[in-house]
Amino acid sequence: AEYLLSTARKQEIADIYLEFAEGYFSPAEKLKKPDYAKALNFFSQALQVGPESERRALIQLKIAKCLQHLKKHPEAIQRFQLLLKEHSKSPLCLEARFEIGQSYLAVNNFDQARRSYRDLLSEHAEADSELLAEATYNIALTYRMPHPNSAGRLDLGVTALRNFIKTYG
Repeated sequence: AEYLLSTARKQEIADIYLEFAEGYFSPAEKLKKPDYAKALNFFSQALQVGPESERRALIQLKIAKCLQHLKKHPEAIQRFQLLLKEHSKSPLCLEARFEIGQSYLAVNNFDQARRSYRDLLSEHAEADSELLAEATYNIALTYRMPHPNSAGRLDLGVTALRNFIKTYG
């Protein structure tokens, strides 16, 4: 009975769910498309089992990404924010913060997307990640570049692009 209720057993069960989830999230066969709805189901089951903290953070990230792929951006944003709150020291926070910006951008909430990208850049300025360059570039997209709707947004977008070129060009 002790073994059935042990942490090791919970990890075994979580691993089984994760194996199925990963198979649907990133299929091994090149021609097979991901099934994010099924992956979401298995990731959710793995999370309910109660995995250890760092693995829990990864599962939360994957759940949020599934929601993002399913175009459920408000739910994805909530999941990413939960990850940031519960695992504030995790290395996955950089990716979560970037994906929050991506979800806001996808629903045309440009102000929140810009705020998310700027938060990412200020909190992870020293990180060695390609996401920093992409976030810097995406700030220009939050001004609706290359087709801004005002002269002011054009100026801000051009400034953002110049900053990107100066930093990463």
